[in-house]
Amino acid sequence: EEYNITSAAAESGFLFQAPNRAQGFRIEFSEKGIVVSPLSNDKAGWSWGLELIERAQDSRHKADVTVKGNRLEIGRENITEWYINSPDGLEQGFTINKPLGHDGKLNIDMKLKGGLHPKFAEDGQAIDFYDNSHVAVLSYSKLIVTDAAGVVLPSKFEAVNGGIRI
Repeated sequence: EEYNITSAAAESGFLFQAPNRAQGFRIEFSEKGIVVSPLSNDKAGWSWGLELIERAQDSRHKADVTVKGNRLEIGRENITEWYINSPDGLEQGFTINKPLGHDGKLNIDMKLKGGLHPKFAEDGQAIDFYDNSHVAVLSYSKLIVTDAAGVVLPSKFEAVNGGIRI
């Protein structure tokens, strides 16, 4: 229960929040995405967030946010974004609700928020985020993409203007 997601204070501007003591950060959730900041003052001053950049057909519908224990889902018409908070960190995933177009390719674009600077791994499988003192404070890694049958597909992180693409 320590990693469960609970309602946020109304004045915060977020819907939900959760601490992650093992990793030393707090997560705040909205219908647009997340913001992560340190639990203590030892890394004061940084924040980091991701916000899904929706395609026009997805943005016409209000997002449906649901929470069960340590899992939060943001349901949209064609994509469900989900998070699981655990001692290992914050896991993020996406479930595509409809088949892809004819070419079978999919890009998921996310806007970066906060003051951390990304450094992409050469193989495209991880991103480390550094503060202004060049100290790594977060890692976004363990990228796995599967199809509906569970087959692992080739994937990578890429830099896009102001954000990240999977």
